[in-house]
Amino acid sequence: MCDEKEQAKCEEEFGDNLEWTCENCKKTRSEDLHPYTLKLFRIRMLREAGYPFRANDITYDEWVDLGRLEQCLQTPAPLK
Repeated sequence: MCDEKEQAKCEEEFGDNLEWTCENCKKTRSEDLHPYTLKLFRIRMLREAGYPFRANDITYDEWVDLGRLEQCLQTPAPLK
């Protein structure tokens, strides 16, 4: 996934060709993600930072989706 550091690096490297480069890049930009997905990433970040979530702080479905997100992030992508 493309983050702010990656975007800044590309801006420096590609300059005037940045728009074309982004359109043809395989990385996903955070602006392209659904707001719910961004919410799950923020929850995950807070948990990793030690925020004390309790069982009822987020919904059951959000806990399940957070678990799915963790599985996806921990499973290595298959080689092509």
